[in-house]
Amino acid sequence: MLRLKLLCRSLCLMRVYSLNSSAHTVIPGGNYALRRFKTNESTILLGDFNAHVANDALVWKSVISQHGDADINDNGRLLLQLCCNNALCIMNTFFQHRDLLKHTWC
Repeated sequence: MLRLKLLCRSLCLMRVYSLNSSAHTVIPGGNYALRRFKTNESTILLGDFNAHVANDALVWKSVISQHGDADINDNGRLLLQLCCNNALCIMNTFFQHRDLLKHTWC
């Protein structure tokens, strides 16, 4: 975890790898690690989530937007739940991308 002090706010970066559906937490340390962030910090999770989160912005309001791919997988469901429980959003669904760039693996 990297914590950077900005002018009036802190920015906290956490590196995350693939989600694990067999674990009780979504990321190593899971919600414990997220609880370590302060409420006045901006939190950014970076890494390879191996997640397809679909584009159902009505169900996952404020977590995703309509520009995601059409499919969802187990890791996508875990990531959506993590974001919903911790007031996080998945930013790359808020920007329109060509279909080729929506997947980094097959």
